[in-house]
Amino acid sequence: MPKEPAAAASKVCEVCEERKDVSEYKISRDGAYYPTCWTCFVEHSRLNDIAFWKDKRNRKCGVCKESVPLSLYAKDSYGIPFRNCKSCDTENAERAYYARIAAKRKDDGAEIADGSARELSKKCKIIVTAPPSSGTKKASSHKKWRE
Repeated sequence: MPKEPAAAASKVCEVCEERKDVSEYKISRDGAYYPTCWTCFVEHSRLNDIAFWKDKRNRKCGVCKESVPLSLYAKDSYGIPFRNCKSCDTENAERAYYARIAAKRKDDGAEIADGSARELSKKCKIIVTAPPSSGTKKASSHKKWRE
């Protein structure tokens, strides 16, 4: 692809044949603009994904690497399944949540009032424990703890 001159303020899309500002085009690694605008590229890509997943029944999960039925995947508004199955996605969300709690506890010295421990599955490899409270320190933001 030949490089476009830097002074060009607009470009014609090869798909929709409309003249659009160059800010609506992605730039390749060599500095040239792609021939299609971002809107047409995303629409074309989405149509290909919809056609691809139309007759599929399973997908390999990005986390557990198992072939999982598509019914166990969350899908976007176009019916395209996400990369991770629902159970792995839930585990990742839990792991991130408890890691944030642990980081916050280290930052501000807060303790969880009930002294509970939370252990996630073997895949998560993070165990968050809290010593029993010994005073007036309260737990995090969204829950009110009674003493």
